[in-house]
Amino acid sequence: MHYKLKIDDGSILDRIKNLTELSLQKYKKIIINTDTSIENLNQNEYNGFVKLMEKATQNGSEIIVAFNGESSNIYYENGFRCITYEDDLTLYTKDGNFYYKFN
Repeated sequence: MHYKLKIDDGSILDRIKNLTELSLQKYKKIIINTDTSIENLNQNEYNGFVKLMEKATQNGSEIIVAFNGESSNIYYENGFRCITYEDDLTLYTKDGNFYYKFN
C-alpha cells in the first residue's frame, strides 16, 4: 500500500482523515512517501502523525516513511521506519516483505 503525503508549510491537517484510515489498516505493509521530513511538521501535527503511525503498528501493520533529503539514513521512530535518501531510492513490497535499495 503506497501513500503520498504532501506537507504544506509544516501542515498535514487536510490529510488527517486519510492518515487515520491508514492507521486503522490491519497487517498491511504501508509506504508513505513525503515531500520533506516529518520533523518539519508543526509540533502538534508531528505528535499526531507519530500517534497515528503507532496505532498502525499496534494493528500489526509495518510502516516506512520515506523522503528525499541531503543524506541517506534509516532510523526508527516509535515502531515505524524512516528512510532519508539523497539519490534515487527503489522502495516496494513483494510477497509480504519490504524491499529497498539506494541507487
